[in-house]
Amino acid sequence: MNTTLQVMYAVVVFVLPAVAVLAAVAMLLIVRGNRRRTLALHDFAVTHGFELLPEPPQDHLRRYEALAPILVHRSFNVNLIHGRESGIDWEIFDHRRLRGYRKLSEYSRRGVILARIPGARLPPIRIRPENFLHRVLDVVGLCDVQIGHEAFDRRYRLSCGNQKAARRLLDLALVEYLLAVPDHCWYLQGDSIVLPRIGVFSAGELPGFMKLVEGFASRIPVEFRPVESPDIAVPQGAIGDVHPPSRASLRRSPPQPAREHVLPVLLMLLGVGAFLVGVHFMNDGGRPRDSSPSDRQRQIPRDLAAAELEMAKTIQRIEHLQKQAAQTTSSSATTSPGAEGSSGWSRKSQALFDTVNLETAKKRRSELERLIAELKAERGDSGNQR
Repeated sequence: MNTTLQVMYAVVVFVLPAVAVLAAVAMLLIVRGNRRRTLALHDFAVTHGFELLPEPPQDHLRRYEALAPILVHRSFNVNLIHGRESGIDWEIFDHRRLRGYRKLSEYSRRGVILARIPGARLPPIRIRPENFLHRVLDVVGLCDVQIGHEAFDRRYRLSCGNQKAARRLLDLALVEYLLAVPDHCWYLQGDSIVLPRIGVFSAGELPGFMKLVEGFASRIPVEFRPVESPDIAVPQGAIGDVHPPSRASLRRSPPQPAREHVLPVLLMLLGVGAFLVGVHFMNDGGRPRDSSPSDRQRQIPRDLAAAELEMAKTIQRIEHLQKQAAQTTSSSATTSPGAEGSSGWSRKSQALFDTVNLETAKKRRSELERLIAELKAERGDSGNQR
């Protein structure tokens, strides 16, 4: 077996299975981490009197088509926590958007906290931390809305359709609150406050972020707040007739998207299959036919005859080159130095060329001699075995 085949077999037997198995183990660890997080979210929901739906209804996202950070097309939600606390209807979930049209596509995860204040009348506003791209847009003349507060205008970028309503909403109390808390994206529209972020929220982080949203909601000016009314329940049909699972059922079989379970299994099967194929080729049954003992015994005479034929041709070529070199040397010796001219240079070039060819032929003869000796020795061993 030559070196190239050995490298290919080593890759098939060891490298590919190792990569597939490591990828499968990594994905299984991710699935296990998602399971632990689902259980932690269930405990958080029970503590606050909320409900956890690991797999919300498919039409859940349609309620938020008008909200900018929640894209309905080719996306889905998992781990939906919903309930009412402090006069706010909360919906906290992981929003995942597919990056391609394939069923086993990668997806980007984003945590979303949505607070509904029934009866509130918030204008559509996006408040985002200022970044380098926004500064470039300002340079080319695409400026954002300015509210007249220098620190806020420098730290945040404001986008809205009604500038007057936005300036009335962002009064001094709300602006000072946003300057006092860490930078986050805020999306306001109608009765909803949306706080999204790249990456999901852990169960330990949720109480702090809920307090952050409550602080924002408590500072909304009076003209945008709901009219005093009795406590309003969650709208019918908001979540559907889906009943939340118990913690025991989550521990036994936590609902997760099918792609999180299918891909590790496929990678594991790929690794095992590659290992079996490599082992098959490494065994006698996977080697070429001419490498088996019976085939090799028949092949040795053919290889030996071919090598001896090439040896005879090589010897003839060496004799021809030696004779030609001798003729060139004798002709150069009979020519006087003054009469050489261009013909003298051509004879020197021919002599040099013949010398190189002669050395190459002699080297090939040495190689053929070793090959013939090895084939004869192998033929003798095979005959002794027979």
